[in-house]
Amino acid sequence: MAKLSKEQIVELKRRFIFRRVILLADGYKLTLKESRFKQQLRVELFVNGTWNGKWITCPDEYVESKFYMPWISYVKKSPRSNKRKPLDMGMRRPDFASIGQALRYLNKVCDDIEILEGDE
Repeated sequence: MAKLSKEQIVELKRRFIFRRVILLADGYKLTLKESRFKQQLRVELFVNGTWNGKWITCPDEYVESKFYMPWISYVKKSPRSNKRKPLDMGMRRPDFASIGQALRYLNKVCDDIEILEGDE
């Protein structure tokens, strides 16, 4: 039942530039890898070396979908108000904005997480 400490997260963020990080979380081998998407750098997550679209669209049916963040959109409450309320889209996001976001989310949802391999 070990989680990543703040120091480990900061160290992985510092070393993670165009590389990959392999973690072991709840018996699954997770690979975080940076890639380009529409002129942005995003962090992709692979579970046991694969990625399946069913994990994103049907999160209630697959255990692997817990590693991906929920897709939440914000809508205005009324046309005259600037207040926005969150709306759950019922799907999961296929990637993360940064390595720090990915590590913090995985640290929150996983009971047991450890670093197998840092960037080479």
